[in-house]
Amino acid sequence: MIMPADPEKGDVYRPENLPEVVFEEVTVPAVDQTVDGPYGTIKGALTVRELHMDGSTEDKVFAPGYGEFSTGTEGGDLEAVSLAVPTDAKPGPLPARLTALERVAVAAHESPGAATVREVRAAWDAYRASDAVPDLLERQMERDLVALEKAGDGAQAVAPALRVAQNVTDLRLRYEPVPTVDKDRLALWTRQLTIDTKAGNEGAVAGDVTALELAWERVRHEVPDAAPVDTDLRKLREAADGEDLADIQRLAPELAEHIAELKGLQPPSGELARSRAGSTV
Repeated sequence: MIMPADPEKGDVYRPENLPEVVFEEVTVPAVDQTVDGPYGTIKGALTVRELHMDGSTEDKVFAPGYGEFSTGTEGGDLEAVSLAVPTDAKPGPLPARLTALERVAVAAHESPGAATVREVRAAWDAYRASDAVPDLLERQMERDLVALEKAGDGAQAVAPALRVAQNVTDLRLRYEPVPTVDKDRLALWTRQLTIDTKAGNEGAVAGDVTALELAWERVRHEVPDAAPVDTDLRKLREAADGEDLADIQRLAPELAEHIAELKGLQPPSGELARSRAGSTV
C-alpha cells in the first residue's frame, strides 16, 4: 500500500516489508500542508517520514496532481518535481520563442561554436523573459548553459550542449503531448549513451539505457512497427547489465537509425558512418 486513501496525522503503514530483503515503514507527521510548486502554491500536500531497514530515515512530500513531490532536504540529497503534466500543461501552440530556442539548441549540439552558443544564450534570455519557467528548470538550464559557454568549441562542449537540448524538451512538455516530446528525447538519450560509452562510465550507461526504456514505453503504443526498437533496447539492456561497453558502442548507432525513422528523419550527416567506424559523436 503506497498510502492510506485518506491519510491522517499519526498514521503508520509499511509500503515494503519482505523480511531480510526490504523494509520501509512510513509515519505521517503532517497533512493538509501547503507547498511551493512550479507555478505557485499547492494545497493538500502530505508529509511523511520513511524508516528503512538500515535504520536510516528519509522525508517525503506528496502533493495533489504531482504524486511524490519531493524526497530529502535542501541541505542534503534532494529530489524534487520541477514540472508535471497534465497538471502544469498550458493550452495553445508552442510559443515562437521556445521554438527559436529549440532550433538554436539543436544547432549548438550538432555543431557547437562560439556564435551558436551566443545565439542559444540570446534565445534563452528572450524565452525566459516571455514565459513562466519553473524555478528548478530555470536553474538547470542556466547551469548547463554556463557550462556550455565555458566549454568553448571543442569536444568538451558536446555534453553540455546535449543537456541544454534535453532541457528544452522539458520546457516543451507544457505545450506538447508527452509522446511527441519523447520521440525527440529518445534521440537525445541515444546520443548521451554514446558520450557515456566513450567515457567508459558504466554506471551512467546503465542509467541511459533505463531512461531510453522508460521513454520508449511512453511512445511505443503510437508506433506501427515497434519491433526494431524493442530489439535494440533488449540488446542494449543485456550489454549494459553485462558491462559490455564495446557491444553498446556497436548497438547505439542502430538504435539511432531506428529512432530517426520514427520521425521520418535521418541521423545527422556522417554520424552513423562515423559511429560504425568505431568513433562516437
